[in-house]
Amino acid sequence: VQAGRAVLPPRLLPDYYHGRHKLYQELAFYTPDNAFRRRYQALAACYEDSLMQLLPPASPLFLERQEERKAAQGDVDAALAINDARLNGVRPDTPEYALVTYQRSLLYRRLKNREEEKRYLALSALTDIRLCITDHASLWNLAQLLYEEGDIEHAYRYIRFSWDETNRYNARSRNLQTAGILSLIDLTYQAMQEKQNDCLRLYVALVCALALLLIAALAFIWRQMERLSAARSRLEQTNRQLLVSNRIKEEYIGRFMKLCSVYIDRLDAYRRMVKKKISAGQTEELLQMVRSREVADAGLKELYVNFDSAFLSIFPDFIEQFNELLQPGEHIVPRKGELLTTELRIFALIRLGIDDSSQIAEFLRYSVNTIYNYRAKVKNKARISRDDFETRLMQIR
Repeated sequence: VQAGRAVLPPRLLPDYYHGRHKLYQELAFYTPDNAFRRRYQALAACYEDSLMQLLPPASPLFLERQEERKAAQGDVDAALAINDARLNGVRPDTPEYALVTYQRSLLYRRLKNREEEKRYLALSALTDIRLCITDHASLWNLAQLLYEEGDIEHAYRYIRFSWDETNRYNARSRNLQTAGILSLIDLTYQAMQEKQNDCLRLYVALVCALALLLIAALAFIWRQMERLSAARSRLEQTNRQLLVSNRIKEEYIGRFMKLCSVYIDRLDAYRRMVKKKISAGQTEELLQMVRSREVADAGLKELYVNFDSAFLSIFPDFIEQFNELLQPGEHIVPRKGELLTTELRIFALIRLGIDDSSQIAEFLRYSVNTIYNYRAKVKNKARISRDDFETRLMQIR
């Protein structure tokens, strides 16, 4: 110390003592040998005493050293009061502000006030970054705090940024300080990432399984909808058939009752006529009338006319739709005064559900073979398959 006083001019002595103090303080911090550590600490204290004697009491360096002494003595409240004064004397976004807020965070660490410690570390770190100060002691200390609280994501981001900046300006001492916490945070972060990847793979597998279940459910619902649609179609078709059947029944029952009434009246008139002729002795004339087929033929003709009228009132477009099933030039058209031809009447009966040739033959007073021939002849003229002809016939409305 005395050698420094003798060689240097007085105005440089504060810088000299401050430099020597920082040198021995850092040596004491990093040396692994206890004997050397005690020696360096004693030298650092000696130079600090010399420095304090030269500094004005209101100077920033004096207040800084006084704050550190109070903190080392355990009087944190007094140290905080000094720091308050220092903080009020510096402007934000200056190197001095970064230093004062960092030292304030150390005081709150002694008080175990983690929230305030994090707050001032963050203020110091932000100031370092804005001013391009590459010594990120504030940031890696903040990263360590966040790691201890379980905020691995932010801790990893901060420590990686601090480590990259430290390597950029090649601060070996900072490398030594941050290597341990970086390794610990990095391992924890990698484990967390692996766990998240495992969870992600599990979620992807679950999503795929759910997607497959959803596809299966949609396929099942679609199939059920198709079945329901088919059932509705069948129901609608059945309803249409029932409506047609009801119309047929209503039409033919009405005509049957009317014909029955007409035939009863005719039989009664015929009975009176027979009685009159027998009473008058006109048996020969009566016998001739019985032998004649005129009455029967007239009755059949009237029956067929009633049948044709009733059928065409139910299926007014039957002839046109029926001819559409036949080849061009093979259409069946009733003659003038006719409603249906024999061929049309046969297929009209089939459309009504009477497809037995013997029943058709009995109704039309033909032989069964004649009915077979009529049916085969018409099907040969069809423009569609013979097997599909009567199916398409039943679709006529």
